[in-house]
Amino acid sequence: MTYKLFAGMIGTSTGGMYGLMYLNTYAWEHVWWSETRFYMAFLMGATMAMIMLGFMLSMYKNKKVNISIFAGSILVFLEVLYLIRIKDAATSIQRVSMRASQGAHDVPNIKLRARFKRTRANLARAIQRLPHVLVFDNSDLSHPYRLVERHRDGERVDER
Repeated sequence: MTYKLFAGMIGTSTGGMYGLMYLNTYAWEHVWWSETRFYMAFLMGATMAMIMLGFMLSMYKNKKVNISIFAGSILVFLEVLYLIRIKDAATSIQRVSMRASQGAHDVPNIKLRARFKRTRANLARAIQRLPHVLVFDNSDLSHPYRLVERHRDGERVDER
């Protein structure tokens, strides 16, 4: 099997996963370009490249290319953090209650408040440690996934 075929499998699967993410959309007006979905598809593609190559190492003998594929996949994980947030714990509680009323599982309010606080602390640490951090706000369901912060090398570089 050639590396071109391997790249084709990963590329096709990554594109397929990007498209599959839209199957969770329940209304056509919610189908739009999404950086988050695009990044998540690449994250899944990178994971799949590592797993597939790991299983097929005996078929791919070029150590330099194999190391490059593993290194490239790892870089996808390390390069950018995308965080989708909401404005406050009360909004989180409201969303979980709404989903629970529609049949999803409930989460205790105290746990949601603790998660919210922990996520903000983790974000502050990630901003200092990662080269690129993008923060999207999902508080307003009529304008979801709005890019609100960009950080590069620990510094805020753009706000929308």
